[in-house]
Amino acid sequence: MIKNKHLGLKKANIRRTCRIMFLCFTLGIGVCFSNNSYSQSTKISLNLKNKTIKQVFSEIEKNSEFIFFYQDDILNADRKVTVNADNETIEQILNEVLSATGNTYFVSDRSIYIIKKASGNIIHEENVVQQQKKQITGTVTDKEGEAIIGANIVEKGTTNGTVTDIDGRFSLGVENDAVLSISYIGYVMQEINTAGKGRIDVILQEDQQGLEELVVIGYGTQRKVNLTGAVSQITAEDMKDRPITKMTQALQGVIPNLNITFGSGQPGTSGSLNIRGTTSINGGSPLVLIDGVPGNIDRINVNDVASISVLKDASASAVYGARAAFGVILITTKTPKAGKMQINYQNNFAWTTHATKTDFITDGYTNAKINDDAFYRGQASHLFRYTEEDWAEMESRIGDKTENPDRPWVVVKQVGGRDRYNYYGN
Repeated sequence: MIKNKHLGLKKANIRRTCRIMFLCFTLGIGVCFSNNSYSQSTKISLNLKNKTIKQVFSEIEKNSEFIFFYQDDILNADRKVTVNADNETIEQILNEVLSATGNTYFVSDRSIYIIKKASGNIIHEENVVQQQKKQITGTVTDKEGEAIIGANIVEKGTTNGTVTDIDGRFSLGVENDAVLSISYIGYVMQEINTAGKGRIDVILQEDQQGLEELVVIGYGTQRKVNLTGAVSQITAEDMKDRPITKMTQALQGVIPNLNITFGSGQPGTSGSLNIRGTTSINGGSPLVLIDGVPGNIDRINVNDVASISVLKDASASAVYGARAAFGVILITTKTPKAGKMQINYQNNFAWTTHATKTDFITDGYTNAKINDDAFYRGQASHLFRYTEEDWAEMESRIGDKTENPDRPWVVVKQVGGRDRYNYYGN
């Protein structure tokens, strides 16, 4: 357990799950104690009745600068005790709390370590230091430079070791030519020779797992065997050497319950996506995310795709909201690798042509003449009651796409003593 009340944690470290392992090494003959002046001078008052040891430690941390470290398999922290301390030192309180348990403690600066009692002589910290040949100090960080809390530092071939603190720092007494083994869950273990060194700063590299073992499920990945929802996945290997030009073609017939329909063979058209049949009376399509960003599935290069995961059931809505009600398609692109640069070029050409001619009639004279002639052939009478003068007026405007002031489209003429409006426009 680590309680933190006054130390500033970096944001990334707050998110870490710290499994703090600590060892008290006594050279085979006892338990190591520290005569810490701060613990002897600090006095507090506690009045706790029938409280767990964990609650007692919490109260001490609230009223002092101490932090407790222990393992659940070493200390029964749920054991209930009663503490009545009036202006007593931390050591007096701990002696009372741990008296009925199989545990003891030692103090190092502002840290209190709870350990098992061991038989034999008690060796004080200053005597242990005298027997150590040299002290190695240093830090353990990740590739981003952030401290790794609780990393294990062990002198190889011995049981001598320690763990890093809240800032990733450590200090350990070792032999002159000792080899230190530095390890932490999720990182590659490193071994470093300490010969001629007094300080070691270690950068641990993440232990990469194979992509085929993981399934993208939201804002992260998870092993496929641990999933309870309906998820299907294909990788770049599944699409290799297939004659496809867009992603909808790559998914067609590959993932069960993912239905893809192409409305036409027109170049550039995308297929419609549907997961598990009818969605809504208003339609609906799956949410497509490309590296976590919504996008068009057919606007990504097929060769850039590393894997595609399809989330088919309602559990996707728990992560992506209502937009995921019709399913989610997660596309993960490939990560560039260091090495010699290569350029691959692919191209597709397509042409579109009109199925019918587009030289349509755009003038009023031709349109009226064709319709009038056709009507006369069928009905033996004219469709329009135009005079020869009217046809001449319309023909004079046959090339005017817009109205010419010299040849207005509407002309007023006197017919039988009344004004007659004649339209000759296109």
